[in-house]
Amino acid sequence: MSLSLARQRGHAGWAATSSGNAGLSFAAYGARAQLPGFLCVVAGAPMEKLIPLTPYGIAGILAAQRLLAGQEGIFAEPASACALAALIHDAETGRVRPDDHPVLMLTGAGWKDLGRFSADAAAVAQVSVTHVGTSADRCARALAHR
Repeated sequence: MSLSLARQRGHAGWAATSSGNAGLSFAAYGARAQLPGFLCVVAGAPMEKLIPLTPYGIAGILAAQRLLAGQEGIFAEPASACALAALIHDAETGRVRPDDHPVLMLTGAGWKDLGRFSADAAAVAQVSVTHVGTSADRCARALAHR
């Protein structure tokens, strides 16, 4: 009701607090009504409650997480990867232009989410390191003669 009233009165957006469920309703209705909003949630809210609150969904956030890992070597948790998902969305919709220079702050490490990548880790070939010392010495000697 409050978002309907905000829209009816011509407000440009909304702000609310929620532990998750009401926030999901605010986010869903706000997106449907094209009424942007700001939702404050408690710091310890579980990820399962936070991800649906974003317009990018779990698939977009996980794609951004993989992109960060594959292209930049940054292993960010999904909550941090949400920033890249938002940037991709904003670039696709023209909110961020090609000549803009956005900065993303990625503060959460992906170590909290290792299970999601176990299949990828199993596919990485193991390499023997018994000859690393010999190879490094050979390389150092070659460089010294330059």
